[in-house]
Amino acid sequence: MKNERPLVSLVIVSYNEIAHINNSLEALMRQTYPNYEIILYDNCSKDGTPEYVKELFPKVILIEGQENLGFGGANNEAAKIAQGKYIGFLNTDSFVAPDWLEPLVALLEEDETIGCAGAELL
Repeated sequence: MKNERPLVSLVIVSYNEIAHINNSLEALMRQTYPNYEIILYDNCSKDGTPEYVKELFPKVILIEGQENLGFGGANNEAAKIAQGKYIGFLNTDSFVAPDWLEPLVALLEEDETIGCAGAELL
């Protein structure tokens, strides 16, 4: 029997994104899908992004990189600790609707031949 609510790991990479990260994380925190984790990999920001996230978003799993790995490297490092059956990669300026995750997970769960799904970008 398939798990209709499998854990989804949502990964965001940041580098000096204090101006954008609030909107993105606020939107993610309002998800109607009940089973997800948010992992933020910070690529050595100098603008206070990690401290800001720690203070305002304590449920976010924050990884403070020791060096700037670039976007791909940081996503790979975050994916290593992800616990979800599925991993979603987002940019720091992404603003998602509260119900965006549910149809993606439903699609992936109903057809095991699908290996990747994406939302409509506006």
